[in-house]
Amino acid sequence: MNIHEALDWRYAVREFSAEKLDNQVVEELIEATRKSASSYGLQPYQLVVIESESVKQVLLPYSFGQQKVVDCSHLVVLAAHTDVGDHTVDRYIDRYMKARGVPYEDIAGYARHMKEAVGSRTDQEKREWAHQQAYIALGTLLTAAAVLKIDSCPMTGFDHRAYD
Repeated sequence: MNIHEALDWRYAVREFSAEKLDNQVVEELIEATRKSASSYGLQPYQLVVIESESVKQVLLPYSFGQQKVVDCSHLVVLAAHTDVGDHTVDRYIDRYMKARGVPYEDIAGYARHMKEAVGSRTDQEKREWAHQQAYIALGTLLTAAAVLKIDSCPMTGFDHRAYD
């Protein structure tokens, strides 16, 4: 299937079936989302995959009664980091050095640049930026689901504080 066919196929599901996704398929979706683009590659968010029926039931009232939260096979919550700073860059740099086998000295200037760019924002701007990055990941997740012909439905209608 080409990308246009996949995107033409995609739609926001209003009601999910009782069918459960295979864990391998869920891992494929999460891995695709992990590879999502983000500013500086920092990915200031976490993906929380909820399969537990009891946890989904607890979240239902905080989802304004949207039954699809309970009926979906897997609920994927993209949780934007609320504390973004030097440690966000350090986490990325640590992973980068391990993955690429690069010494810190080779990327120290880039690390400093990222810390300055992130540090120049207010706390509110950092939170908004983290939310924007999570939305980019959501787009990747939805596109991957469409390519795999997996029904999905993004939603923002929930009580963020209660979910936290």
